[in-house]
Amino acid sequence: QGFRASGLQGFRASGLQGDGRDFVLDALRGVAIVLVVVGHVIRGFNNSRLTFAGSSLIDGTIYSFHMPLMFMISGYVVGMKGKLSDIPNRFKRCVIDIYLPCLYLSLMLWLPKFLWSFLSISNAENFHLASMSDLLVIPIHGFDLYWFLCTLFFVKALHIFTEHFIADKYLHVLFWTTLFAVYTCAGEKLPSFFYYGLYFHIGFLLIQQKFITREKHPRILWGIILLFVGMSFFSCSYFYEVSNILTKASAAFFTSLSIFVIFYAWNIDNLFLSVCGANSMVIYVLHGFVISSLRIVFRSMGLSVSVNPAVLFVLCCMVAVVIPLAVVWLYKNVKCLRWIEYIFYPGRLLRIKRSQPGTHPD
Repeated sequence: QGFRASGLQGFRASGLQGDGRDFVLDALRGVAIVLVVVGHVIRGFNNSRLTFAGSSLIDGTIYSFHMPLMFMISGYVVGMKGKLSDIPNRFKRCVIDIYLPCLYLSLMLWLPKFLWSFLSISNAENFHLASMSDLLVIPIHGFDLYWFLCTLFFVKALHIFTEHFIADKYLHVLFWTTLFAVYTCAGEKLPSFFYYGLYFHIGFLLIQQKFITREKHPRILWGIILLFVGMSFFSCSYFYEVSNILTKASAAFFTSLSIFVIFYAWNIDNLFLSVCGANSMVIYVLHGFVISSLRIVFRSMGLSVSVNPAVLFVLCCMVAVVIPLAVVWLYKNVKCLRWIEYIFYPGRLLRIKRSQPGTHPD
C-alpha cells in the first residue's frame, strides 16, 4: 500500500494523474483505450502481412465490444453530471471539445495520406490512403480513426436536446432503440451515431441504477454471468459463423456491461490503467502515427522477417502507449511546451481565457 501511495503521488506530481478523480472510471477508460491501441496494432500488422498465432481471435474479441464500451463510458460520464438545462453552453462545449478536434485532426491525417496517394509513393505497408471524396465527408464522418470523435459529437449533441425536451427516461430508451433499429434496417449504411447512440444511453442510465452501487458479492456474480453471456454471443458469431446484428449487439452489450459491473464491484483502480484513462485523448490522437511509423521502421530494418511478429506486436503496443504518455509529461512539466496540451484539449484554452479577471468561467 505504501508503494502504491508513493507511486500515485509521483504520477500526480508529474501531471499524469490528477487529484480528486474517479480512479475506477479512469481505469475503465484505460482498458478501453488500450484495447483500441491493441486492435489497431493487430490490424496494421495484418496489412503488413505480419501475423502470429491467436492474432485473429484477439482481433475478433476486441472488436466485438471495445467501441460500444467507449460509448458506454462516455454516456456514464454525462450521467454523473446530472441533468443540466443550459443547452447553448453545453452544445458549444460539445462543439469545441469534440467536433473541432475531429475536424482539424482529420485534416491533419487526411493531408499526408492524400499526398501519398497523389504522388503514387510506394505503399509497402498497405496503409489506407485518402482521396478527395474522403475530404468531403469529414464533417459528417470524420476521417479514418477519428470517426469516433465525429460520432461521439453527434450522439452527445442529440442527447443534449432529447434530455431537455423528453422528460421520461423510457421514451429516451425508445428513441435510441428506434435509431438503432433504423440503422439495422438500412443495412448499416447510415451514420454510425444511429448505432452507437444506444450504447451511449445505456451508459447514461447506468449511473441511475443499483447495478453499480449494490453489495459487492452479488455484483461480482452478476458481472461474471454477464461476461459469460457476452462471450457466448461472441462465440456464436466467431466460431459458429452465426453473425448478425443480434449476436453482434448482444456480445457488445453484455460484455461491456460486465466490465462496468466487475470494475466497480472490485473497485479496480489499477495505476497504469488509471494513468492511461486520464490521458486517453492523447493516446487516442497519437497512437496511430506511432504505429504507422513503427511499421515502416520494422520493414526498413528487416525486423519484419527476422523477428517473431508476436514480439514486434508487444513492442509496438508498448511504444504506442508510452510515447503519448511521455508527451503528456513533457507539456505538463516543461513550461515552453504547455501549448501542446491545447492541440488535444482546445476547450481548456477557451476556459482559461474566460477565467481571466473580469470574466466568468464555464
